[in-house]
Amino acid sequence: MSSSTMKVLVESELCSIAKDFPAEIRLDTLCDRIYPLTGIEPSHMKLIAKDQQGNVLSTVDPSAQDNEYQVLNDTRISRIFVDDTSANPISDRLQPGDEDVGFKLSEEDYAQRENTLLAWKVRNQMGRFDPAYKEQLDRSRRLQQERLETLEIDQRCAVRSEGRPERRGWLRFVGVVPEISPTDIWCGVQFDEPVGKNDGSIKGTVYFGPVSAKYGGFVKPTSVETGPHYSPLELDGASSEDEV
Repeated sequence: MSSSTMKVLVESELCSIAKDFPAEIRLDTLCDRIYPLTGIEPSHMKLIAKDQQGNVLSTVDPSAQDNEYQVLNDTRISRIFVDDTSANPISDRLQPGDEDVGFKLSEEDYAQRENTLLAWKVRNQMGRFDPAYKEQLDRSRRLQQERLETLEIDQRCAVRSEGRPERRGWLRFVGVVPEISPTDIWCGVQFDEPVGKNDGSIKGTVYFGPVSAKYGGFVKPTSVETGPHYSPLELDGASSEDEV
């Protein structure tokens, strides 16, 4: 049986990003996963665990703690601030004014600077600058487009998402949902059972329906198949990151 996960907001002087971590993750593994997000070497990290109100629950110095230690052993933890304890922290290596450079420089001028977070990501091939990331993104988009060509609006459908049992309903919408992503295509599904996450609307914009609460959802095209043979069935719900 897989261990439970916790969604934790990882924060530093340069980033703030929510990630899912296994609740029983070891300290050394946690630091290794945080490093690509913050750029702070594990040997220079100090982890400050906080609850939703920002109250400090614990402070961990990885260099002085056993690697087997489990930082996320307190279910109240919702945020981890990563302090850079090195003599030359990455935030100091950025040029003055980089924190609000978007208000001062064009994208072209900013890209020419060497001591910026952007340049650091390029040098270390992180995020969108990782060749493997681009290959995965291109492959995902190709698969999404191939599946889109097989789908029919207002047809019965089956939805198969990772970590969830099969669900069925009607495909009611296919298109861009700016509230989720400015470019990605999503499929709006009216489920037979209350196993969705909304009523066919996102942040006040109605894309189909509206239907009853939790009878609507938006999923990736590769999760959907349409056809008259997908008759209703009973399902139990669970959560997925590929759905809104």
